[in-house]
Amino acid sequence: KLKKFDLNKDIVLGAGVFYVASKQQIFYKKQNGFKNISKIISVDFLKDGRPVLRIEYTKHSNGYIIISIKGEYLLVVDKKAFDSMAIQMGVLGQYDPDLFEPVVLTKGYKIYRVKK
Repeated sequence: KLKKFDLNKDIVLGAGVFYVASKQQIFYKKQNGFKNISKIISVDFLKDGRPVLRIEYTKHSNGYIIISIKGEYLLVVDKKAFDSMAIQMGVLGQYDPDLFEPVVLTKGYKIYRVKK
């Protein structure tokens, strides 16, 4: 069962970063400014290591993405980092099956083989 990241509650993300529910933004204390959040992705895993994703869109079409892993860990990434293979394959388990095949899928790590 997926743990839900509650868009209606303010959350301290740590290191001077706060999620402000009323604005659907994160606040960086160090930079004294707000940044939009475009979506929040909750990730859980099946027993065989395959990820189950739930995506919640905010009122902002552009902005940072929060990834909640099993409701225990949070990643805050920009669009460029989100689109990287490290996040797509390593965290979200999303890959092109014409190019890659999974060798090991666990909750802790994933190994893929490039198809010839």
